[in-house]
Amino acid sequence: MLGLNLAEEIKQFVSVYLTAGNRKKSHFKDLNQNYLKKLTFVGHSLGGIIVRESLKHLQEFSSKMHGYVSLGSPHLGYMYNTSTIVDAGMWVLKNWT
Repeated sequence: MLGLNLAEEIKQFVSVYLTAGNRKKSHFKDLNQNYLKKLTFVGHSLGGIIVRESLKHLQEFSSKMHGYVSLGSPHLGYMYNTSTIVDAGMWVLKNWT
């Protein structure tokens, strides 16, 4: 769901801000005629998972895809990772009355 929402926001951004009709109104006045050259995504933690999910909804821009960087995203899940901070937080949540 979040990936689809992000994909829709990206499509809206491209259609509103990077089209020739809105060039004068946008912040991209100095771009040349090829408005959308490359798409690069950077995601951290859960954001990396959301970006990865949104990529499958952005097939129309596949020729413009340039890069994807995921920093600290649990692509294989969290099950086998140990963190004392997370464990302490989970303990507090379980014992909160």
